[in-house]
Amino acid sequence: MLQGFDVISDLHLIPNEEFNWEGKATSLYCIIAGNISHDIPTIIKTLSILSRYYQGVFYALGALEYQDVDVSDVYVKTKQLLHACSRIKNVAVLHQNVVIIDGVAYTVQGIILPQTSIRTWHGLVFISVRSQRYVLPCTSWIIGIV
Repeated sequence: MLQGFDVISDLHLIPNEEFNWEGKATSLYCIIAGNISHDIPTIIKTLSILSRYYQGVFYALGALEYQDVDVSDVYVKTKQLLHACSRIKNVAVLHQNVVIIDGVAYTVQGIILPQTSIRTWHGLVFISVRSQRYVLPCTSWIIGIV
């Protein structure tokens, strides 16, 4: 059985912009599908707020998070984001990670752009550990699943 999720994406918040999620959660879990902000403190603040309303917040890094980041600095920014997010209760970054809930594994699969290390988000992949079934809306996601 697949879990219910609230899906949030493309908030495009600017530094110091107010973000309130009170009364908006409708599920136990939330997927935030990238593009929160290019500003790390804003991302952390937003994820911290969301973590108060959900048992689990699953965050996929988006293109906005890398706005104005030189290709040579993508790895550094990713490492900074992963480190900062690791300190927030109930938040899991789905960057080369898998989260298992009730026997179903959730991960985000992307592709690496040619001659860069930038990954583009293509969707949530569900893998049922119990039944060994794979629910993949797009077969191209099979390549590189963790």
